[in-house]
Amino acid sequence: MNGETAAQLEAEANAAIATAPLDTVEAPEVTGALVPMEESHVEEWKVFMGHTVGVVAVVALPQWELTGDEKRELSESLAGCLDQLFPGGLDGKYACWFRLVAAAGGITVVRLAQNGGKLPGFGPRRKSDTDTEAPTPAPAAG
Repeated sequence: MNGETAAQLEAEANAAIATAPLDTVEAPEVTGALVPMEESHVEEWKVFMGHTVGVVAVVALPQWELTGDEKRELSESLAGCLDQLFPGGLDGKYACWFRLVAAAGGITVVRLAQNGGKLPGFGPRRKSDTDTEAPTPAPAAG
């Protein structure tokens, strides 16, 4: 180290730092209008999700026995997420996608409840013992 000690090197570095000019870079000037933030619709989503979570808790998840606090927290959390995913609320540009998923989900939950927790099948309806079939009319003579 050419005879210099660590203390001497540190003292030289501190002296150099103390006498160095300050970097005085200024922030750039902001020009033009600021873009306004989009209005939040969290409260609107909270109301909607409160009803939705209430129905799901009764129809699809009764065995979970969700408490009022759990339903409220779930509703508020979902509301925040929906406000980010679907800006503009229930009348926003992308709300049609939310309504599609909500309608399909609602139909699915009801069918699950009606069929003992199982989804109905796809395809033609199967005949059951309770189905009555009207007699087929005879072809017209001609």
